[in-house]
Amino acid sequence: SKFIIDSDKLNINNIKLNNNINNVNNTSNNDSNDKTINDNINNLTEISLDDNETTITNTSISTSSSSSNSSNSITKNENKNSINNLNDNNRNGSIWVLFIGLLAAIIGLVCFNIGLTYGIFALGSQAGELVPAAFQKMDNVENSPIYPNFGFEIALGFAFCVGLLATFAEPALFVLGTKVQLLTHGQFKKSYLVVSVAFGVATGTALGILRIYLQWSLMYFVMPLYVIAVVLTLFSEDVIVSIAWDSAGVTTGPVTVPLVLAMGLSFGKALGTDGFGILTLASVCPIISVLITSLVIKLIKYLKYLKRKRESN
Repeated sequence: SKFIIDSDKLNINNIKLNNNINNVNNTSNNDSNDKTINDNINNLTEISLDDNETTITNTSISTSSSSSNSSNSITKNENKNSINNLNDNNRNGSIWVLFIGLLAAIIGLVCFNIGLTYGIFALGSQAGELVPAAFQKMDNVENSPIYPNFGFEIALGFAFCVGLLATFAEPALFVLGTKVQLLTHGQFKKSYLVVSVAFGVATGTALGILRIYLQWSLMYFVMPLYVIAVVLTLFSEDVIVSIAWDSAGVTTGPVTVPLVLAMGLSFGKALGTDGFGILTLASVCPIISVLITSLVIKLIKYLKYLKRKRESN
């Protein structure tokens, strides 16, 4: 029985020991759980701190970006203001330039009209009235005809020189020559155009004086000349054709028209006939002269090509 009691005590002690072990295990588990919870709390705290730092950093970045944006906007506004000020200054300057240019143009036109009335018109009228005295009797000129044998040839030469010099005095012709040289890449030079147009106008002026002297119909002169111009057009390049037909506009210039027209009218009045058609002939002849010049240049280039080819062989 004593053995049985001791065994019961042993069993009770084992049960207590097991309970203590379980308590210890539970305690250790709770400690580990507490540690895990503490670690998680620390991690959460670090994350929250990191988030706060990120938020602070983002806030500083946004602040710096907003400050840079504001500084950029200020700079843009300053640039706009400076550009507006420059535009205002340029606008004011352009107004003054426009005003000065208009004033200079008005003064130039007034001076040109004075020179046109008392210079070019008077020169053409006097030349047309007095040139016929070279080959026929005129009441207002003593010892006329001055050159009875070749006076008409002198009159034709004078008309030719007047048309030639008047064309050289045209400013628009030199501008046209520069544009033509650029358009043809230097193949048709400015000097070629100026000289060919000048000789065309001079020839037309001389033909106009011849028509007035012979008192023939204008159609006898105009129709053959236009037929020649059309035939030459068929053998010329398109660029040269447009240049040639446009170059006739030089006869509408401020120097050629008054001088040639005044001389033709006065010449016809002195001979007792009309001076009609001199400007028409002075317009068609430059077309022919420019087309002939272009064909001659083309022929010279072709002959040089044949010569080089023959020398190479």
